[in-house]
Amino acid sequence: MVFPFNSFFTKSCRIIIEKLNLFKLPAKLGAIKINTMKKLTFYLALLFVVSLFSNCQKEDLTGDLIVNARDISGASIIGETVYLYANEADFNNLLYTTTETTDNSGQVRFIDLEPGVYYVDCDFANAGGGTTNIWGSGSVSAGYETTITINP
Repeated sequence: MVFPFNSFFTKSCRIIIEKLNLFKLPAKLGAIKINTMKKLTFYLALLFVVSLFSNCQKEDLTGDLIVNARDISGASIIGETVYLYANEADFNNLLYTTTETTDNSGQVRFIDLEPGVYYVDCDFANAGGGTTNIWGSGSVSAGYETTITINP
């Protein structure tokens, strides 16, 4: 069985076959054999599937802020609350966005933050029996982790 060479699609297929040199073409332009059309259909389907999945990775629009809390000697501050502020005005007015508690290494992770500058602070009991406040800021970029260390 042969397909007549009269449609735009068939002409396009023939051009693709010629350009890619996938297999030899019939000498005359009158018809394409069914076996050739099957091969062409297979390669076009394969090309289509590959193109579907080639750019399917989701663009990361958020970033993470990792905070290391340290006391005056550089030791990790464990089990204390770190406050996250979305901007400097919120920081100045103590309007925090969220909180996290430091882990055994004195670290907290604020994940999936929109890009921008964030402020953090932490209060902890110092060796003299008083309370020490430490604070800092970090710029978060989409697709990246930003690590800051806050200490007195």
